Amino acid sequence: MSTPKVLTVTLEFEMGDRKIHAARIKAAYEAAVSAAIEAAKKELLDGSVTTVRAV
Repeated sequence: MSTPKVLTVTLEFEMGDRKIHAARIKAAYEAAVSAAIEAAKKELLDGSVTTVRAV
């Protein structure tokens, strides 16, 4: 039986002086999670991504 592996992706950004509203932050978060999942699925074996957690 294989040992599950964990890949952690961290997105850090500067808010600066501009107003960044919750909707824009949520959209960036969702885009980053989606891109990470798609990239991982392209590189890993079919069906090997079993759990995705985003915080």
